[in-house]
Amino acid sequence: MTNIKQPQSSQPWNLPPIGNTDSQSVAAFVRSTFSSPSSLDQQQDLAVEEGFQKGYEEGLLAAQNEVSQQQTDLTQTLELLRNPLKQIDAQIEHELVELSLAVAKQILRREIKTEPQHIVGLIRTAVEQLPPGDPEINIHLHPEDAGAVEKTLKKYDANHQWNIIKDPATHRTDCKIHAEPSFIDASAEAIINRLAVDILGGERSDDRPPTEQTN
Repeated sequence: MTNIKQPQSSQPWNLPPIGNTDSQSVAAFVRSTFSSPSSLDQQQDLAVEEGFQKGYEEGLLAAQNEVSQQQTDLTQTLELLRNPLKQIDAQIEHELVELSLAVAKQILRREIKTEPQHIVGLIRTAVEQLPPGDPEINIHLHPEDAGAVEKTLKKYDANHQWNIIKDPATHRTDCKIHAEPSFIDASAEAIINRLAVDILGGERSDDRPPTEQTN
């Protein structure tokens, strides 16, 4: 005997109820997912504008930093150039002074050689530097200068005891004064050298004639 099962009764399936809140969420999802072409364009334009603004600000900052660095480099370069120029100016000034002194020395020598009487002024200035009470003053001159100087000294200054010594070892226009224990070099060379020391400062090795010595 065969047992045949009877089919169970079936119930129809109904869609679950959807409330207002669920409906609004679905609608919002659909709108955000399937936006209209005009809305997509607006979003794209906004993104492009934001990206452009950000890129502009970053580029502007980078450019400002670059300009600032270039200004710093330029300032340092100008400062490096300025220092050598200062040194060159000082060197040129020194050379011009040297040249002027050399020219003055030649002019003085020529004037004294032409008019040996000018040596008298050098002698009188030098004698004023001697300590008081020197008993005897010996003046060494070149033989060609000695005659004119001796005449001029006797004529204009008879208060000192002058001894004019014709010294062939003494160059023309030179004058060396001995008044024991003092010695003064009153030559044109010595005068110019002392002037060079005053102008240039310090002493050069070839510009140190003895102005006054005491034993």
